[in-house]
Amino acid sequence: MILYYALGGGLGHLARSLALIEQAPETLRARVRILVSTKSAPAARAHFPCPVDSVPGTAMSDIHRYLEFLANHLSRHAFRCIVLDTFPFGLLGELKAMAPRLPRVLVARYLRWEAYSSMCTSISNAVWPDDAILIEEQDSTYTSMLRNNCFVVTARRPISPAASGDVRAVSCNPGCCIIHSGPRDEINVLKNLAERVMTDKGIPGPPEVFTPSRNIFPVERYPWAFSDIVTGAGYASCAAAVLLHGRVQYHLHPFKRRFDDQHLRLARLKNGTWIDGGPGTHAQTAALLWDIVRVHT
Repeated sequence: MILYYALGGGLGHLARSLALIEQAPETLRARVRILVSTKSAPAARAHFPCPVDSVPGTAMSDIHRYLEFLANHLSRHAFRCIVLDTFPFGLLGELKAMAPRLPRVLVARYLRWEAYSSMCTSISNAVWPDDAILIEEQDSTYTSMLRNNCFVVTARRPISPAASGDVRAVSCNPGCCIIHSGPRDEINVLKNLAERVMTDKGIPGPPEVFTPSRNIFPVERYPWAFSDIVTGAGYASCAAAVLLHGRVQYHLHPFKRRFDDQHLRLARLKNGTWIDGGPGTHAQTAALLWDIVRVHT
């Protein structure tokens, strides 16, 4: 079995994981189980081509219970490889020493390395991933750490379920919506931005709001009835904005995150340095990932 380790509170980890797992060869996809911590798992479960396991709420609130849960989960399913989304040692550093002989492959979204490594405390004896696929440019210190401890490849192409969405459903009629899985105060910020967009473009309101409570997943494939989408500048939103460019106009607002830098991502997107300039889609990134996993399993 292959463990796809995609812990995180928002929908970005889920969306990115779905896009990559769907591209896995059937022989590997049949062996994948994804582990998530988001409350949106019930809405996502029916759309994944593999089992979706959720960390129990009691385990998420107690590190000792979580470590016990994780050890049991690893043992019960006899995993032969772990694919890590974003965090090289797990969301809380819980994989620094656990299952040291289990091969690991990192899908490396941008990570505030100083904040993350400080949270993990000592990493001098941590078990690093065997391989790392850089889907975003990292800061120099983190890049050096990865290159000193892993086999590193770069594949900066937008990874999103929007790549296989029904683009024929995109409407030519003006309309605005808000997409966000963050807290209410951030949604209010986006509502203010949406109102400005609608006023400038003469779009009738109010904007429709898509949050996890709507149980729509993946929202990137929702039959778009909107000309304009207001959302944050997380990885998933930026990837969808690139893939749907020319069909839907995204208005991206960066929010502060502990382990991410949405301001930096948006700046790179605007100046054209966020993704590779050459041809290719996330299908090539997925093929690279699953070729590496196949070697380990």
